[in-house]
Formats: sequence, C-alpha cells, structure tokens
Amino acid sequence: MSVAASVRYAAPTVPVVSNRTGRADDALTTAGYWVHHVRDAVRFADGVSTLHGSGVRTFVELGPSGTLLGLVSACLEGAQIGLVASLRAG
Repeated sequence: MSVAASVRYAAPTVPVVSNRTGRADDALTTAGYWVHHVRDAVRFADGVSTLHGSGVRTFVELGPSGTLLGLVSACLEGAQIGLVASLRAG
C-alpha cells in the first residue's frame, strides 16, 4: 500500500470503465483501488457489458495480439460489434 500511496493520482480526462468493478467510477484515483486491482478478480465481462450498454460498438485491443477480442465477442454473443487488434506479433 505504501508504494501505491506514493503515486499522485488524477481523474481521467476520458471516461474509463474499470476492469476491477465493471463500471465507470472515480475509485481509480485512489491508492486503495490499485492495491485491490492487483489482488481482486478481473470483472472483464461486466466491463464489456457496461461499455456495450453505453453505446460502444467497436472494441480495440492495445497489445501484441488480439487475445481479449475473442472474449469480447463471447461476452456479447450475437451483438453487432467491431473488433480491432492494434498490433500483430512480430
């Protein structure tokens, strides 16, 4: 907790949906949030559902593969969505 408490946090300038809570909230501006983020289960499906319910129809994975895009598709089975991988291996 002491390391997390030494960081200066600020509110995001764009809306953020937490993969710890599955919703958009201000909790991620606290040290306690990040300590729990490391220790708690990821609420990926809840976050994807929150985003979709807010009108998001295109999901972009930022990373060297599109592994999580398959999970987005499974979370929103049958929904008309766009899935974009930002990078490719190699």
